This record gives sequence, structure tokens and C-alpha cells, in this order.
Amino acid sequence: MSEYDDTELLKRRADDIRVGDQVFTPAHRWEAVDGVLRVGELRYVEITTRQGRKEYRWRFQPWHTHPVLPASYTAREPKARLWDGGRGLKNVIAAVWDWEYSAHKGYHLAAAYGKTGAGWEVYDYGIGTPATLVGEGLSKAQAVSLVKRIARERAKELGVAVDFGGAQ
Repeated sequence: MSEYDDTELLKRRADDIRVGDQVFTPAHRWEAVDGVLRVGELRYVEITTRQGRKEYRWRFQPWHTHPVLPASYTAREPKARLWDGGRGLKNVIAAVWDWEYSAHKGYHLAAAYGKTGAGWEVYDYGIGTPATLVGEGLSKAQAVSLVKRIARERAKELGVAVDFGGAQ
């Protein structure tokens, strides 16, 4: 049992803020903490937050207090989500996880990997079975479509919602 009332806003020192917490920033809005960097023992604490797709960095003195909602209060419902490595990384992963931007910590459902000059390979991470190659030599669009279809099937088997962000 916490020493704090569930409805009470928590005030924490900047050096006690953790990744996953929600902090009320100087921009007068609640933002999720993606990273915490402590520079020197008494110099400053740099907190990285994300508001939508924009990332912000805030520097605070370690002893300053800020309104915080701990991560345990703000945990999200696990959903099947899609992560795309973008231009630099040739991979697309569908996984079940409860926090945006952390697919690598989730339970993988399906994945596609781009092979230079050979198209894309798609793998089905069946429930309780090893990964199976289900498509190769595909375009990225075909691979993403197949990954989404497999992820929807696996999510239905697991009883979790699907959130691919935007068009389904």
C-alpha cells in the first residue's frame, strides 16, 4: 500500500522521476517520461518527454520538485501494435505491448525484414511455436499487409485489442 492517496498528485524531486512517469512540464502540460539522464551529482537532471511524436528535453535542478503521476498509475492496456523501423532499419514488427515506442519489450506476433535486392521476408511468431517463414520476395507494402493480417489473427487468439494507429 502506498503512503499516498490514489487521487493525490505526487510531488517528486527531479532526481526521483523515473521512465514511464507522467510529469507536469514547464510547458503546462502532462508528458510521458521517455528518458532520465543524471549529469553530475548536483548539477542537473535531464528528462526526455514525448508529446505525440515530438520529443522534448527538460533540465531541472535535482532538488526541485514537480507534479508527477507514477508509471503504475498511467499503465496502458496491452494491445497489438505495429512498429516500423523507418528508412534506416528494414524491419516491421507487430507485437503486444502496453507502452508506445517499446516494441522490443513486447510479445512478438509477426515481423518482416527487408533483404537487400531480395525483397522482404515475413515471419509468423505463432503462439508457443518457433518463428515460421510465411512469405519472401515481397514488396514492403505486401509484407506490411501480411504482418498486419497475422497480427490481427494472433491478437484475436490472445484476446487483446489491435491498435495499428490510424487506418486498419
